[in-house]
Amino acid sequence: MLTARRTIEVREIPRPSPGEGQVLLRVCYCGVCGSDIHMFQQGLPAPAILGHEFSGVIVELGPGVSGWEPGEAATAYPGTPCGQCRWCLRGEIQLCDEIIAKGYGLGSRPGAMAEYVLVDASSLRRTPPGLEVRSAPLVEPLGVVIHAVRTSRVRPGDRAVVLGCGTIGLLTVAVLERTGAGAVYATDPVAAKRSRALELGARQAYDPNGLSPFIFHDLMEGLGPDVVFECVGIPETLVAAINYVRKAGQVVVLGVGMEPTTLLPMVWNFKELEIKGSYGCAEEYDMALEWLAKGKIQAQRIITREFALEQAQEAFELMAGPNEEGKVLIRPHP
Repeated sequence: MLTARRTIEVREIPRPSPGEGQVLLRVCYCGVCGSDIHMFQQGLPAPAILGHEFSGVIVELGPGVSGWEPGEAATAYPGTPCGQCRWCLRGEIQLCDEIIAKGYGLGSRPGAMAEYVLVDASSLRRTPPGLEVRSAPLVEPLGVVIHAVRTSRVRPGDRAVVLGCGTIGLLTVAVLERTGAGAVYATDPVAAKRSRALELGARQAYDPNGLSPFIFHDLMEGLGPDVVFECVGIPETLVAAINYVRKAGQVVVLGVGMEPTTLLPMVWNFKELEIKGSYGCAEEYDMALEWLAKGKIQAQRIITREFALEQAQEAFELMAGPNEEGKVLIRPHP
């Protein structure tokens, strides 16, 4: 439970009971997301049980739930869209206000960094054959990345740069390589993370410290990449993305930035750039589930470490500072 800024406490609370339309899951694994780290660093919202990337096994069904059985392995879309607003009716459920208001582990509803978590049956997805419960927490971040790539302007044969080789950056490299990008380059200050990016399909991976703002122009006939994916969420990388991208190119922002950023609008004008945000996923969640089950993404290269529930503070401290990790998992049960 997040109780204050940079403070995670392990507390005993009553085991929840499913209400109408709900299912109780025994949590197998829960991923530590970048947004969890931001909440940890800010201490908001508190008190809260974090965790929205998870896998589990059904232990109890609430009234009105059918089509599921105790013992089935499952994961869950991290929120419950209202189904009635403009965004839901357009199929853009990630923009529904209810996603945050009713999202698991986002403050309003307890998340999965616990032995048990309650989810709406409408959010449940069966873990298909071929997908291990340890890999299933990657479904949500992979869905986020597939959504970003699908809604970007990148096309087969295009050249892309990925800034940041944490979980989202690594998955972005893997999805771009899988969907036919002509060349993918990456940057990260940590050598181990750059090595993983190369394993997942990056042509080259660079340390951004001291890197020339024209490095990719020099590599690409003086033009620069067609699309740059910003996967860090700090002011410096957004500025770098704008410098790197070619004229009339696109910057896609996946990093969750919590600090104000000073940019020079003249550069946008002269380069005729498009800067596009990307948040969450819609039908891409089910696509991610299928991709992982079929082995299209090498989950074992992205998951690097596990912590017991009692070690959650240690896990968050690790991920909040310089580190060499990819996806870190919390394991509530021995």
